[in-house]
Amino acid sequence: ERGSMNICEAIAQRSLVTFTYDDHHRVVQPAAYGTHKTTQNHLLRGYQVGGTSSSGTSPKWELYRLEKMVGVKILGETFEQNPPYFNPDDKNLNVICCL
Repeated sequence: ERGSMNICEAIAQRSLVTFTYDDHHRVVQPAAYGTHKTTQNHLLRGYQVGGTSSSGTSPKWELYRLEKMVGVKILGETFEQNPPYFNPDDKNLNVICCL
């Protein structure tokens, strides 16, 4: 699936990604991609650092369903540090790729 490869590339390169999700434009540090342990949905665990969300607060951690992510673009901007409180052993994901 091409979308997942783009996400894994962004994770490997520590590139910010942007997309629309639930009618909100978001800028996210991608941290882990995989399938949900019970639903098998394809998910991105990301740390939102820009844009908007229904809760109105960022930065924050979110799980994003790949099929609901519209217009995904890898930005040229990168981040150096792991996002705060990043846990590579995500209890919700069967991780395919991560930081």
